[in-house]
Amino acid sequence: MQIKEFHKIKEESKVRIKNMILISGDGRNVGKTFLSCALIKQLKSKQNIIAIKSSPHFHALNENDEILYKHDDYIIVKEVRHSNKDSSLMLQAGAQEVFFIMANDEGLKMAFSLLMPFLNGNIIIAESGALHEFIDPGIFLFLKKEGKEISKTQYLNYSPELITRSENNYEPSIPQIMDLISQNILKKDLCTKAE
Repeated sequence: MQIKEFHKIKEESKVRIKNMILISGDGRNVGKTFLSCALIKQLKSKQNIIAIKSSPHFHALNENDEILYKHDDYIIVKEVRHSNKDSSLMLQAGAQEVFFIMANDEGLKMAFSLLMPFLNGNIIIAESGALHEFIDPGIFLFLKKEGKEISKTQYLNYSPELITRSENNYEPSIPQIMDLISQNILKKDLCTKAE
């Protein structure tokens, strides 16, 4: 699928990316990055992993950041440095490449379409609160803290696998999540239009 075609997809349709593991959560500090890194460590020996972190907030850039694309509505940075940033932790966990997208609502679809050439044939672990709006992933994981009611109930409309976090433990457990990934992630036909 070409970038122009991807960007023209109607609002009501989605792009099916069968080899994407999409991770969202019920707010900050629910363990999204910890889970992303744990899955990268488990999967990196099986296939190349591309990780994506998206944020609606535009963070200050470092002079050493490798900026791939910069626009008023989005910035895409290829993570190359070791630091405590979430995207850097994904790189340190073993992802072959990591991309950090900072985009407003209008820019996220275009920013993601620019990354499509980098994604072909790899397992994609994407930590994003908004990609589900135009991506139909192979599996959608939604994290919540133990004992807390879900405040972002709109995510439940996308039929995610619910993951409950208590400290650094998850229910279902990491091995059980890996079983879900094995059952749901197909390694062929990166993109098709969802029906």
